[in-house]
Amino acid sequence: MEGFEVRFRGKSVKIAVNESISMSIIVQKLRGKLNINANGWLMDADTYPVWMSADDLKQGDEITIERKEVDESSPPLLPPSDFDSNRPLTPEQEQEMWQYKLKYFQKLEEILHKEGLIDED
Repeated sequence: MEGFEVRFRGKSVKIAVNESISMSIIVQKLRGKLNINANGWLMDADTYPVWMSADDLKQGDEITIERKEVDESSPPLLPPSDFDSNRPLTPEQEQEMWQYKLKYFQKLEEILHKEGLIDED
């Protein structure tokens, strides 16, 4: 099936595009360090999987995104690979997902504060 392979620091993830998807590779600077996330939105399942996350990009790091045929998507980091949109999350899965979302929100909030786009309370 159609898809992409994302390679970074010896790690490789495959992301199949066999359903409605919005995929993002985000590089962000936070606390003086550059970080990368490969994530998406599976529109039909209304889930937001994260396939890759790495901190502290260095000079010379290479990120490769290749359009190619893939057998299937790599298991996501979040939601857990055993996530079934027709079955409720376990309390542990829900806690893990909310912790990730909170951490991501806090990173974005800090960036907005530094840029002067939102005021400190």
